[in-house]
Amino acid sequence: MEDTEYWYKSEATNWNSSRRYSNFHYDPQITDHEGVKLNFVKFEGDWSEELANTVYDRRAPWNLDELLVKNVHQEYIELGLDRMRLQSMRCVPTKETHPKIWSMVEATGLKDPLAMIMGQKPGEMQTTHLDVICCNATGERELTESMDDVEFDDTSARFFITLTDWKWGQFVHMGNYTWSQWKAGDTMLFDWKNLPHSTANAGLILRPLLKVTGTITPEWEEFIKNDNKVLQV
Repeated sequence: MEDTEYWYKSEATNWNSSRRYSNFHYDPQITDHEGVKLNFVKFEGDWSEELANTVYDRRAPWNLDELLVKNVHQEYIELGLDRMRLQSMRCVPTKETHPKIWSMVEATGLKDPLAMIMGQKPGEMQTTHLDVICCNATGERELTESMDDVEFDDTSARFFITLTDWKWGQFVHMGNYTWSQWKAGDTMLFDWKNLPHSTANAGLILRPLLKVTGTITPEWEEFIKNDNKVLQV
């Protein structure tokens, strides 16, 4: 049965707006992987040195004059949460700083890709939400003036690459599916616009996760047709 309770009181929230646009079934009792594709490719190699030298020097922009930020702020107020405990520190890798990790990004065929290593510390989480793609290829925020801008974005793709093996207490929730026990180099493609998701680190060890976003190309469309294809980096 479709959920009728999972809403914020205020309409000035990203969740309420995005959920109305979303085509997800919103029935928490269904067991499925709707909107999720695991391990269409797997990356193999040793990028541990690049991770060890990663500097997490970015957080999500927090300008309360911007629509999306203001809406998220309202969500946190209703939930009684401290945003500093939620949003992970980030690093934007480049070909120069992270050559092996960047080779994974290049393999996708996405146009103008933006990659972010999300370093989620123990105790940090991201509450259930629907994504809004609002950053350019350099990671700079592009202002969103209306939630209609999100509804009509059919040109963007987003997926995750795990950079370390799964540890106890780490999870990624996608719709009615919970991802765990991944291996370094595993991948998850998901329907970013329609699938509610969240992440948390209730463990003891930092969880680095590579998020890749870019413009869909014919090369990308061929790339995601793979199934458990192993790529060496």
